[in-house]
Amino acid sequence: MISIVWDGLKPDITPERFKAIWTSAQVTRSELPKTALTFLHAQAESLSEKELDAFYQKLGQTVKVCASNLKDQQFYIDKWRELSRSGLFELPENKAGQG
Repeated sequence: MISIVWDGLKPDITPERFKAIWTSAQVTRSELPKTALTFLHAQAESLSEKELDAFYQKLGQTVKVCASNLKDQQFYIDKWRELSRSGLFELPENKAGQG
């Protein structure tokens, strides 16, 4: 989610554009994992026993790649915390609850 927001941040970003990016990031955060899981289940169900072994080996390699990306993931977490503390922006849902 933060990678989508981070990539969309520009010096001249408008509140409307930020809100659109934020909404897109929220939808992606919610729906992408569901879609990926559905795809994996469908793929696994359609495979033979022999093909399943290769599928699980490939899945294991994917997990290794994800684990090797911890440094990059931490970068986004740190940037998110930095942005949140900066007061540079206010999240749209926080603004709606005020007033």
